[in-house]
Amino acid sequence: ARRHMATDSYDGPPRIDVPFDGGITLAAAAIPSPVVPVGGKVHLQTWWQAPDREHGFRILVVLSDGAEALAVQEVGPGYDFLLPEKWRDDEWVYGRYDIVIPEAFEAGSYRMALVLLDEETGQVLEPWPPEPVPGPNDPDWDPEASPPVADEEDPTAGAPLYMTGEYLVEHVVEVVPRKQALEEATRDLELVEHLASRGECEQAWDAWADARRHVVRNTRWHNQNEPTANAAVARCYVDLAGHEDEPFAKAALYEQAILYQYDHPDLIAVARPLAATLFEQGEAFRQQKDWEACYKHFDTAVRVDPRLSMARRRAEECRDWRLDLEGVDRPKPKKTKLVKKKPSRSKDKDKAPVEDGEPGGDDEDKDDGKDDGKDEDEAQPASPRGIKELQQRVDIDEGAEGRPRPVLPGGPGSVPGRLVPGAGTPGPIDLAPLPPADDPPEGDEG
Repeated sequence: ARRHMATDSYDGPPRIDVPFDGGITLAAAAIPSPVVPVGGKVHLQTWWQAPDREHGFRILVVLSDGAEALAVQEVGPGYDFLLPEKWRDDEWVYGRYDIVIPEAFEAGSYRMALVLLDEETGQVLEPWPPEPVPGPNDPDWDPEASPPVADEEDPTAGAPLYMTGEYLVEHVVEVVPRKQALEEATRDLELVEHLASRGECEQAWDAWADARRHVVRNTRWHNQNEPTANAAVARCYVDLAGHEDEPFAKAALYEQAILYQYDHPDLIAVARPLAATLFEQGEAFRQQKDWEACYKHFDTAVRVDPRLSMARRRAEECRDWRLDLEGVDRPKPKKTKLVKKKPSRSKDKDKAPVEDGEPGGDDEDKDDGKDDGKDEDEAQPASPRGIKELQQRVDIDEGAEGRPRPVLPGGPGSVPGRLVPGAGTPGPIDLAPLPPADDPPEGDEG
């Protein structure tokens, strides 16, 4: 998240480097779209440095016409997330704030000022006075340079807008009717297409940002015109790629165009053939086991044409081989799934011997020509015990001498035709003799 609030290479407007008390430096302050509608918002950009700061500070943004209209809004440096005591010496912390214009402000010109307050003491951190103009005896004196002259037409020159110790921002905010603000936004939108046609893609996108800042609250205008701006910038990067001969340089510009409009017709017409070519070249490097070139081609192909899922998979494989990860370059044995076959069952073996005329004889085994739609195994489920020798036939009505009859659900007594689960068909109980005990019971010795 730090990269969204700080940068180690300054890329903002011309620097002013105004020092404040407490080791704070205002590197730059800008209002890129100063013409805004009544009741709208004005966009403020700031760049700060405070490498030796031990605690935080607050920023008061003052908006006033120098008379009765006055509005003050507090903002936090580093968005109150990147605290000043954590700022580094070699970085600039920027802030982009939308300052609300009260509905009571009428159309006119307004000045903006910044007031810095110490977070612990509440003391105003004043800006340092500018360096004196070099004189004739100064080695840096330029005789052709004229000294700055104060604006005598401005009656508020030198008078604070809010309090002593404030810093007056150079730009003037123009509050206008909504129709006029829309006209300013439309002019910046036309500038987007003009800059894109000249190959100035980044400047074209900055112009679109300025157009939106004229009417920050008019989201309907944003949604209506954003596709136009995206198409212009995407086409700009496609045109720049047409002047490149190296395929990876083309791919980098196509990737930028995808960020703005991935389905632009001009982009699809040139990007997809390039991705197909890179995929074929990547397959050739894969066969040669050139993992570095293999990964580069497949990775670039999927960036240019995200539909190529196989290119993504190939890129991951070549990356693993290039990094020589454990077990990647060794063929893995195929896993065979063992299937346990059921023992074949014969109808004759499963049938119990019966006499002629008894139930289950040959007369009942004959097919009566009717198909009930079920197999024989489904009609008569097999016993859970797979070994035939362990199956026991139980006759509930015939109890052993001296042993109590088993009590089944439903109460004692005979239950004709009831089967003990897993015991097969009814019949006499055949129990195997008990094995001889190792130690005979007491009293049986001798």
